[in-house]
Amino acid sequence: MFQLNFMSRRRTSPRLPLRQALQKYWPFLIGLPIFQFLVVFVPAVRKSETLLGILFFSTGLPAMWPSAFGNAPYSFWVVVCAYGFFGFILLVALVAAISVAFNVTIPGLV
Repeated sequence: MFQLNFMSRRRTSPRLPLRQALQKYWPFLIGLPIFQFLVVFVPAVRKSETLLGILFFSTGLPAMWPSAFGNAPYSFWVVVCAYGFFGFILLVALVAAISVAFNVTIPGLV
């Protein structure tokens, strides 16, 4: 019987605890709030599916990198997903509160 032998690099270093991983890899998460602000405040980004996809993957892949190929724990990716999800919800709620409180309309949100 033929058996495939893959030459894969095994991870020899242990994974960091979540707190140390967040302290070490926080620069990988800078793109998430930038992407969220662009989606909410720039109408051209919301309307262009191509640009939206490019920006989504250009912020998602660096955020995934530490847990997929680095030594961050898998719970790092769970925290990143929660950060992106709840951050977007809070941003939309903040925009809604500002538009109601100050009677301001943001271009492209009408």
